[in-house]
Amino acid sequence: MATYTDWRLHGPGVDLCNCNYGCPCQFNAPPTDGKCEAAVGFHIVEGHFGETSLDDLHVACTFAWPGAIHEGNGQCQAFIDERASEPQRQALLTILSGQEQEPTALFAIFASTLSTMHEPLFVPVEVLSDRDSLTASIRVPGLIEGKVEPILNPVDGSPHRARMVLPEASNSARPIAPAPSSRPRVPSPWSMPAAMPCSTTCIWDPMASFAPSRIDWGAAAAGSGILALCALAWYWSAREASLMAAMGDMQMPPTDWFSPQGLFVLGMWLTMMQAMMLPAALPMILLYRRCVLRDRQRTARLWLFCAAYVLVWSGFALLLSGLQALGEHVGVLDPMRLRLPPALGGLVLLVAGLYQLSRAKAACLRHCQSPLGFLQHHARPGLAGAWLTGLRHGLYCLGCCWALMLVLLVVGAMSLWGMALLSLLVLAEKLLPLGEGWRRCSGALLIAAGLLLLFWARS
Repeated sequence: MATYTDWRLHGPGVDLCNCNYGCPCQFNAPPTDGKCEAAVGFHIVEGHFGETSLDDLHVACTFAWPGAIHEGNGQCQAFIDERASEPQRQALLTILSGQEQEPTALFAIFASTLSTMHEPLFVPVEVLSDRDSLTASIRVPGLIEGKVEPILNPVDGSPHRARMVLPEASNSARPIAPAPSSRPRVPSPWSMPAAMPCSTTCIWDPMASFAPSRIDWGAAAAGSGILALCALAWYWSAREASLMAAMGDMQMPPTDWFSPQGLFVLGMWLTMMQAMMLPAALPMILLYRRCVLRDRQRTARLWLFCAAYVLVWSGFALLLSGLQALGEHVGVLDPMRLRLPPALGGLVLLVAGLYQLSRAKAACLRHCQSPLGFLQHHARPGLAGAWLTGLRHGLYCLGCCWALMLVLLVVGAMSLWGMALLSLLVLAEKLLPLGEGWRRCSGALLIAAGLLLLFWARS
């Protein structure tokens, strides 16, 4: 495990962003306007970097991402207190760049999402926060003017403290969520027509690289490689489904699981699971790759992360193979179509629909929808940490989608249209800003389909 310079920052911080009140990243949601623009400042009441004291310095940064933060390609402009000495300036820039942090810690994660880091400006910076009056402000003369005031009680007009405690959100601190009394001014090309502010007390340390603006060919290669594997898996699945369809209504004997045929069927399930689930994991994999890019063990860590994720779904494929063997043994599953009879199929649809509406589904889905929030809370250092992080992501993904995968036994495991629809549903849930209504709607549709199938089975 790498060793880092001993450093610590402690003091109040203020965040202003362009999203509506109730910052979406606090709730693992995409930006209000599809992009993220922010001004952040903090007053280091007490801090050090090695032997260099950072006490009573002020720092501010403006950020702009063209989409959600975890999608990367962001810009940053740092404003360092002009009172800082040269060693203090270098120390602060080193900390902000994430160079003296575990690659999956806070500053390092955000630095990994930036493609352009503008030259820092050493100017007057003032970050104020009054916990008693519930006010805060960021000021860089002529560049940033952001002021925060408390929410007013709608009954008597008194200041009101709204505290958000979100242990599973991207920012798990305990921020005060006030209302903006003025709009921040930030350097061109950024603008903030509105601001969602919050004020909090921050403590950062090494466990809590700048790159020029260019195409990330490494990310493109990694993404292309994963998509190529998925394409091969889909091709193989489509070919086997076509062969099954060409056999028509021909009867097949039960699978001989202790023969090459059994290995072939297990391979079929393994291939189908990876074809359906790897595309949905791509944003998480690419963000993790960016985070560990400067680590000497980056290749091994990325492979371990991916291998752990694949292992989880391989285990589920093994479980589905066991269900197929059991279904064939009791005579409820046709080895040719791998489709349950209507009565059992209806029950599976009911289970899948009810699970779509459950709290467990919602909790797992939140982790899958926010790669940035997931890594901030669950990433661990080192090779063992990479394996555990991938394993945890795989388990959350399994917790999110296991019931939908069982629907394959209703539509027919060798049904290409069934595989395609379920894959699109999984992708839509994880990658699109569909909200809770979509999950509830899909759950209701599955329940309705299950009831119709049960009614048809009885008629």
